[in-house]
Amino acid sequence: MKGYPDLMRQLGVDPVPLIEKHQLPADLGDCEEGMVALSSAVRLMEDSVLAACCPDIGLRLAACQDIGILGPLAAAVQHSESVREALATISRYLYVQNPALQITVVEPSELIAGAVEIRLEMFLPQVPICRQSFDHCLGVLHHSLQLIAGSRYNILAVAVPHKPVADARAYTGFFGAPLRVEQEHGGLHIAPETLGGKLTSVNSIVRKLALDYLERTYGDSSLSFTERVRRALSSTLGSIGGGKSAVADLLFLHPRTLQRKLAAEGAKFEDIRDEVRRHVAEHYLKESSIPLAQLTILLGLSDQSVLTRCCTRWFGMTPSKIRAAVTL
Repeated sequence: MKGYPDLMRQLGVDPVPLIEKHQLPADLGDCEEGMVALSSAVRLMEDSVLAACCPDIGLRLAACQDIGILGPLAAAVQHSESVREALATISRYLYVQNPALQITVVEPSELIAGAVEIRLEMFLPQVPICRQSFDHCLGVLHHSLQLIAGSRYNILAVAVPHKPVADARAYTGFFGAPLRVEQEHGGLHIAPETLGGKLTSVNSIVRKLALDYLERTYGDSSLSFTERVRRALSSTLGSIGGGKSAVADLLFLHPRTLQRKLAAEGAKFEDIRDEVRRHVAEHYLKESSIPLAQLTILLGLSDQSVLTRCCTRWFGMTPSKIRAAVTL
């Protein structure tokens, strides 16, 4: 959140009442090592759009920041041998800054021919609307890659998993690439040669010191097995249909072993799948205008009538009524 108060003042809005409303610290953005509740920060960003009449506030905040906001992780990233290694380091230690984010390199891109996708996912089931925070994180990733790769950075397209409230020109101006909206996954689609680019002025000693510090200070980042299943479902629900055997295959387990591991944590596969489907449905119904038939496929449901029954059970109303109640 570094730079948020100054940005709001530049937009003619006193940030203090908004910060207090969401029970965030008064020095928000000033304390570099202070942690805040992610759900509160996400809601703050959405509220800020209305308060400042600024539909691209997430991108504007990203424009105020650089790779330095990653703290000790920045040193490890900047002294990687290659862009690929830098991305692997970000992916490994991103939990230090934001445990709800995940970065994955998908080769080749499933959306843009001849590209590699740097996929960004935000796992925050309790907050279905997070357009600005997603745009902000995607913008910071873009700036970081610009710095790391330098002239080798070649972005071909940018994708977001929602219908933006800002004009598409705000995105094309920021990223310098075509925008694809309402996609199943958000991320940056770059030329493959960008990944192989070697970094200059690399100091292996600085990198080792930074990595050692991260390990000593923040320890093990391993997720619970329940969270691993939840993320596997979130990433592949439409392609595998949400089947237990398919998820077990993704995690290299027998379905019975998967069930035992979940039971040891007091969880059930069917409950996790239902929770993921509910979150994905709420996200796309409130943040996009994709056809309900397409949403049915994304959720791994058999037909649209099942989607209607599920939404009635989850939200007390049909999909069309949920969408009608939201102004995009």
